[in-house]
Amino acid sequence: MKHPDPFAPKPLEAAQSPCTPHPAEPLLVGAVTAARLLGVSRTTLDKLVREGQLPRVKLAGRVLFSTELLRKIARGEA
Repeated sequence: MKHPDPFAPKPLEAAQSPCTPHPAEPLLVGAVTAARLLGVSRTTLDKLVREGQLPRVKLAGRVLFSTELLRKIARGEA
């Protein structure tokens, strides 16, 4: 059974421009979600952060990851 691609583009609604993120797509996600999207364990995600290979954002006491950057990494562009 094939799973849907979490990075597949979503269809745009008529009033939405290509530059505006879809309301259902967050700009930042937590570590558990970031690890799942990349297909790695949380331990591997933490290692990538420690080694400086994966930047993170600290916001309101949380460690978050850019979904745009995660997409680039998944495509091999970053």
